Parts: sequence; C-alpha cells; structure tokens
Amino acid sequence: MFLKNIAGFFKQHPDLVFISLMGVFSFWLMFSTFGYQDGYFVIDSKLYSDFGAHLPLIRSFSFGDNFPRPEYPFYHGEPIRYHYLFYLLVGWLERLGVNLAFALNFLSALGFWLLLVMIYKLTRLFFKKSLAGALAVVLFLFNGSFSWVEYFSQHGLGLTSLLEIPKQTQFASFGPWSGRLVSAFWSLNIYTNQRHLGLSYGLMLWLVYLVVKTLPWHQGGLATSLVQKPRSKLKLTPLPLCFQLAVALTLGLFPLLHQAAYVMFGIFFISWVVIYSRYYLRQKRLAIKYFLPFGVGGVLSLFTFYFLTTGSGQEIVRAAGYLSPDKTGLGLLRYWWYNLGLYLLIWPTLLVWFLRKKNLFLAIFSFYFLVANLLRLSPDMINNHKLVSMFVIGLNIFTAGGIVLIKNFKLKIKKCNKKCSLAIDKIKNLILALVMVFLMAGGLVDIWPILNDQTGKLPDYSRSPVMRLVLRQTEPNAQVLSNVYLYNPASLVGRQLYLDYGYFSWSMGYNDKKKRADLRLLFSSKLDRLTWCRLVKKHEIDYVLLDPSLAPMEDGRIKVRQSWLVREVKPDFASADGWRLWRVKKICGNLNFKNQ
Repeated sequence: MFLKNIAGFFKQHPDLVFISLMGVFSFWLMFSTFGYQDGYFVIDSKLYSDFGAHLPLIRSFSFGDNFPRPEYPFYHGEPIRYHYLFYLLVGWLERLGVNLAFALNFLSALGFWLLLVMIYKLTRLFFKKSLAGALAVVLFLFNGSFSWVEYFSQHGLGLTSLLEIPKQTQFASFGPWSGRLVSAFWSLNIYTNQRHLGLSYGLMLWLVYLVVKTLPWHQGGLATSLVQKPRSKLKLTPLPLCFQLAVALTLGLFPLLHQAAYVMFGIFFISWVVIYSRYYLRQKRLAIKYFLPFGVGGVLSLFTFYFLTTGSGQEIVRAAGYLSPDKTGLGLLRYWWYNLGLYLLIWPTLLVWFLRKKNLFLAIFSFYFLVANLLRLSPDMINNHKLVSMFVIGLNIFTAGGIVLIKNFKLKIKKCNKKCSLAIDKIKNLILALVMVFLMAGGLVDIWPILNDQTGKLPDYSRSPVMRLVLRQTEPNAQVLSNVYLYNPASLVGRQLYLDYGYFSWSMGYNDKKKRADLRLLFSSKLDRLTWCRLVKKHEIDYVLLDPSLAPMEDGRIKVRQSWLVREVKPDFASADGWRLWRVKKICGNLNFKNQ
C-alpha cells in the first residue's frame, strides 16, 4: 500500500518529484566533493588545482580588503578580469559567520539545481512532456562523448574491463592534458571545480526561458509548429513586479557573475527578438511591457561590463579547431566525433527538423559552437569550452524532445493489425533505448572517477601558525612576495601575492612578463639594499613570506636561499611552523611605501 501511494503521488506530481530529486542530487554532488572538518578543508584531489585560485579569491573578500575595487589575488595593480560575483557572495557569507565550505557548497548546489531545473523546464516548455524534461536532464548529467571508447582502448574490450569501470579513479581521457582526444570539460568534474558555472548557466537559461515563453507554443508544444499556426496570437502579460526586478538585477550584474554567459544571452536575446519580430509587432504594446525589464537590465549590464569589470577587452583572434590537435577537415571531424559522439549525427537532423517548424532555438545555440571553433576569445583556447557546453545543453534539450516525439509517434501501416503495431512499437522503443545508452555511455564511464576520488586535507588558519601570524601582523590589503604559489598561507587568509605560478594570471590576460622578470632581481644575491627597496616600492610589495625550506623557484633557476634578503636581513617574525616574515617598511626605512 505504501509503495502504491508513492507511485500514485509520483504520477500525480511528476514535476515536483523530479525537481526534488534534482535538488537532492545537486546538494549531494557539491557537499561530497568539498567540506570542512576540525579546522581543515576537506577537498577531493580533482578540485585541487582550480580551488588553488578560488579559495584565495573568496578569502580576499572575507578576510582581505578587496572590495569595492577588486583585484585578482595573484596580480596586484589592475582591476580584476575574472567574473568574481559568485565568490564575493561566498566571501560575504563567511564575513557574516557562515563556514566557508558550507557557504560555497550551498550556493554551488543552489546554482547547479537551478541549471537542472531550467533544462527540465525549457524542455517541458517546448515538448509538453515531463518525460522529455527528465530525459534532457539525464542526457546533460551523462555526457555523450566517446570517453568509453578511450577507456576500452586502454583496458581492452571484455567482461573484466567492463566490471572494472566502477572502480576507476582516473578519467579515461582528460584532454588536452592526457594527450587523448576526449576533452576534460564534458563531465560533471567541470561543475564541481568551477563552482560558479551552475549558477551562471542556470540564470542564463532562466532568462532564455522567459524570452522563449513569449511565443505561442504553449498550446501544443513543438509537436505542432508555427507553420501550422501562422496567425497564432501572442498572449503576453507583463511579468510580475518581483520578476521584473529579478530580471533587471540579474542582467545588470551578469557581467560580474559570468561574462561568457552574459554575452551568450545577449546574442540569444537579440537574435530571438529579431527573428520573431513579426509576432511581437502584432501586439507591440504588450511586447514592450513584457521586455521592459530586459531593456533596463541590458542598459545596467552595459554599464557594469564597461566600468566595473576589466576596463580593457580580452584578446580575440582567429583560431580554428578549438583543441583539436589536427586542424584539417578530417582531423576536426574526428575530434568532434570523439567529443560529441552520436550527437554529431543527431545535430544536423534536429537542426533541419526544427528549422522546418520555424524554431531557431537550436540554430542560435549552434552559433556558440561555431564561434568556439573559429575564434579564440581569451589567451587560453581552453576557455571556449563554455560556448561548447551551452551548445551541448541545447542539443540535450532537443534530443530528449525528439526521442519522446518519436516514441509517441504512431506509425500507420496498411494491413498491420494490433499485434503487428505492438511489435513495431517494441522495436522502435528498443532502438530508442539503445540510442539513449550510447548517448549516456561517456557519462557512465566518467562519473566513477568523481565518486572514487581521493580526499585530502588542507589546514585552515586555526590549524596553521603561519596563517595566524599573517592575519595578526599584516594589513588586509597587503601584497606579499613569496616563494610558494599554490595554497600559499598568505593568500589563504586574503592577502595578495606578487605572482602566481604562471597559469592563473596568464589565462586571465594579465601581462605578467615584466613582473616575472623582476622576480629574479627580487631574489638576486647581487642587489644592495637601496636597489632592492626601489624595486619593491615599484611593485608596491609590503611583506616577504618564505617557507621553512627556502625552496627555489621557477624550476630551480631562482635560488631563494642565496638572495640578498635571506643572507643579510633578519626576519621580523617567525611562525611556530618555521615560516619567516619580513616587513618591507622596516627594511627600507623612510622610503615612501604604501601603508607607511
């Protein structure tokens, strides 16, 4: 009886049940990969690299003095180029007393949940079937790449290798770093690492949903088309005031949350309104009232984009082929065959099918894919994965809808009785099930390295004498020169570092060549006090923090132990765990330094 009641509730409220399950999954995913216990950050190994940038950014807001004119924690002197709003919110929550890990996981889970809900809702909007929405979410969670082919090519094809899949701790392909074709950016690992992505994509799809909802598909979904209803009237009603404020605020702050998602939505909005302008012009006054908050938010976003982000544009150059090692036509085809799998065949079919129905949603999303393959939008081509990911979400939505439409399509054949029709339906459903398996196979292989990931601990300030020393003896806006880059104790309590190990600043577009060249001079054994002081004044360095081993830098080319500072100047402070801290003002006397 209990199971029957549950089944009945699910049948009566499929949307509520599925959305709740998505929420449970989202919170489990985020809280299971990062945590806090007894003064230690508990972190999965696959998050280690990216969190080396995210944690210092959060702490620059919660422990540092990095607002309202934020700078990147690894590059002092220029406005921040990274979309920092998500991490600012986490930092503010920590300032209010919320544990950092809980704040980060909670906002990450809400954002990822929103993304799943909007994929579900958009699919439901188009196809009017809960099953289509559920399939779209499942296809999104389990990517369709050929990472499973990469797995079997390494482990052999057989029962033993098949049974070993749930035991895997490493991805079968983690391109481009692993040297294999399938990219690292299609698994859920990208969302557990880049915690702001879920919220950014979710808000973009929410705005897209509000725009798409304006067209008259609400009567029959895409099973019926606009071609069949050329005179359909819009039934636009202005958004409620709370929604209008939410739309304007979301758009206005979007460049600070995620610049790529902001630009993608701008492309979608302009394209959609222009393409379907004849429908909106039929009820121009209603359309103006409906889209007014989009216009207000758009104006605010332009102000935010030009005055509150970097102040200078990112480098955009022509660069074909994304991350494909072979840039020829056949090379690109092979690369995307491995990375998109069957979607590469399904895509043109869906595109033609829905273009005939006068629906250009997938066509607009396909434009993102083309841009990702033709242009490099930042110093690192890897960053184009955001465009490809949004394109794949569009494919997930329409593939799921297409599968449901085919499943529900009744093929009428002369001289085919009921038994014959049932047999045809069974064959059709079997084929669709096989297609689903192949569309999910990559994700089914990629999920296990996330579930089986090793967990490590990083000490926070309550467990780290050097962090407590830095908190006590340095100012919140201090810039620190150090010989340790990743998870430096000063950066973990919100202080800025002179430089990072190379990738973070470079990928953001900062020109760090001069600072990196001066790094050799700052740790030179040949400088005198006056020359050294002039150099630190030039770079506005306030403190020098060196680890107990005085480890060399830049692959051993910079001998920190032999530097003028270490040999001739006694440190001002030393922590119980052996770190040493020099105060620049004390070394350089009455020279006019920042914070003097």
